[in-house]
Order: sequence, then C-alpha cells, then structure tokens
Amino acid sequence: MKVIRHSLMAAVLAAGSFVAQPANAAEVYMIRGFLNVFSDGMNQMAKRLRSSGIKAKAVSAESWETIADDIIRRARSKKVSYPIVLAGHSLGGVSAPKLANKLGAAGVPVALVIGLDPGFPEPPAFRKGARQVLNYKLPGGKRYRKG
Repeated sequence: MKVIRHSLMAAVLAAGSFVAQPANAAEVYMIRGFLNVFSDGMNQMAKRLRSSGIKAKAVSAESWETIADDIIRRARSKKVSYPIVLAGHSLGGVSAPKLANKLGAAGVPVALVIGLDPGFPEPPAFRKGARQVLNYKLPGGKRYRKG
C-alpha cells in the first residue's frame, strides 16, 4: 500500500502541473469502498494530501451523485478549484467513473481518475470527463474501460 500511496501523491501533484492554477487549488476526492470500512487508507491519503496544501476529502462511494451535483452547481457559479482529481478504492473505484461521466456530461473536466483495485460490480466505462485514467489492480482485478 505504501507504493500505491506514493504513486497517488505523485499522480495528484502531477495533475496540477498541467493546469495554470497551482496544485493546492485542486479538489481531490478519495472515494472509499463498501460501507466505508475497508478503505481506511483513503482517509489517510486525504489527510496527507491536505497536509501538503491540497484540498482533499475522503468520501463514501454511495455519495458520488451528491458530490457530482455539488461540483456541477459550483462550476456554474465559477466556484470550483481545478484540477479535479478522483481516486476510488474497491466500490469507490466503481463510483469514480460514474462521477467523472456525470461531471463530463455537464461540461466539468476531471483531470485525473485513479482506480485502486476497483471492483464488486464491473466499473462502468468512461464516456466523458476524464482526461487521464490510472488503474492499479490486483491480479484478476477489474479494469477500467473506455466508452
């Protein structure tokens, strides 16, 4: 998990370098897995990112639609910090493409989506919104797909 944590930190920081705004203006959503109990690492990574000056939140996989609606509402009034980065573990990795697709359909770009062994149902295909996608999976794990 230490390698994944360092890779995520590097990926999140790198996503900020492609945008005119500094990385500390990013909105990072660490989406936990089933029942929020199997993804404590997402809480730890969000805390570490916050200590680096990045606006990061650890959120429930089930809250993806509420988060999308909030981001879309704030984007319309120009109150979103870019880049937006999503990272999902397990069931959270299934929610990440749903969130990216909904944001993309509303014209809100997502700079990076990171899957950390996404699974349970097959993750939906990416259709809109995600500029870059990384998928870390265990052998036999689920893959992210283009739509």
